[in-house]
Amino acid sequence: MFTDENCFLFINLSKNLTIDENFFFCSPRVFLFYGDIKRDKSGNTLLLGHLESIRAVIRSNLEIRYFCTLASNSLFIRKFSLDDTINQLHQKHQVPVSIERNYINDLDVCFGSIPDNGTWMWEHIANATSLHEHLQKKMDLDNLSVTQIEGLFAELSEWLLVEKYFKEIEEIAFYLKGVLWTAFEECIPVSIFRKHGKSEFTNICYMMWDGYRTASSSDVIKYNQCLPEHLCLLKWFERDIKNPATKMVTSDWGYHFLSLLNIKEILNNDELFTIETNLCNTSGKNLRKNNLCKNDFYLILKDRLINRDRIDIKDVCINSSLDSGFILLEHKNFQADIICQSLNGKFYVSATSISPQEKNQIIGYIYLECHITHPIFQISLDEKNDFLIENIVIYDGLNFTRLNPSPSKHDINLVYNFAKLCKDDSILYLGIPIFLEKSFYINIDVLY
Repeated sequence: MFTDENCFLFINLSKNLTIDENFFFCSPRVFLFYGDIKRDKSGNTLLLGHLESIRAVIRSNLEIRYFCTLASNSLFIRKFSLDDTINQLHQKHQVPVSIERNYINDLDVCFGSIPDNGTWMWEHIANATSLHEHLQKKMDLDNLSVTQIEGLFAELSEWLLVEKYFKEIEEIAFYLKGVLWTAFEECIPVSIFRKHGKSEFTNICYMMWDGYRTASSSDVIKYNQCLPEHLCLLKWFERDIKNPATKMVTSDWGYHFLSLLNIKEILNNDELFTIETNLCNTSGKNLRKNNLCKNDFYLILKDRLINRDRIDIKDVCINSSLDSGFILLEHKNFQADIICQSLNGKFYVSATSISPQEKNQIIGYIYLECHITHPIFQISLDEKNDFLIENIVIYDGLNFTRLNPSPSKHDINLVYNFAKLCKDDSILYLGIPIFLEKSFYINIDVLY
């Protein structure tokens, strides 16, 4: 869907997989084959797997000029631009453009050296002292460089310089006994490009090194719009066709939406809400709703020291039926009374203190668990409390995300719809702010 007719995909399958033979003929632009190399996460085998793909390219008798390495958990998020990518080759960037990891100290590293702020594996390579002579004498390398292998793009003639050393790369395994993690697919190709080739290469995959490191549909939307034109792949994706982010880039419906991003610079909240509900296999018109708090409850924290504290709701709730959720307090170092109550679908929050403090400051959050994997929230509140919405957050067990959806007006209330997609095994919490000397009612429903 994301490439033109002049692009071909070679998929190197593991021999322990059983694939329906019909898939081998699914497209004239897709080639599936079983590689001979058993591949592991560490060592030289992933590189050998890529070189097997180059040999498959040669066997195909296609007139291929460029070759690019891809990972099975990196996927296209927008159309591949050959012109923009070739332009990157001519600029001879030696490190990936627009990245979350800096490779500038990983170029031309002497054998045995460990550069400051370099990649994680230099120490392991330095310890493999017997390997250094092999790389110097058998592959004529003066030093080593490291760069990102995902989406590493160069002319096929450059990659053939690497394939020429297939046997020598196989022999690397002999020197790795007792050596911890290494990734020679990130090291050998670029070292050969720089020593024996034109040193013209680039990367077309954006790596999510920081944070959650798993793509959400929001990430697909964001990166689709903000990355340089030659970056068209994103990693990591769930290897699950039911995952909403994966579905967004593997379905015709998702591709149609992504193509709209090239036309409209900014999508309004209603459009995003429609997108998210479609990805959840739910039509917005047919959604049912449940209140986030299925049971009424009441809790009070009397003279509580506000000092970076986490409190499980089940330990302080008068109604023990609410057993999921917690309160997270800020570092304020004073005492306050906090009341949280759910009654007839309305959620009430209040906090007061006898200490002279600045009013209306946030002193903590109450986090309520949502028991649906891909929830769609509907929040209703009085117009005078519209300040709340920009302070509501989603917590997925790793990251806290502040949401600021656009409202629609219903009588005297403002209604906000928004969806949050997450990993299937995530526990998702909605965080409601606790303001000092300010009480409010809010209605929170989960649509499904």
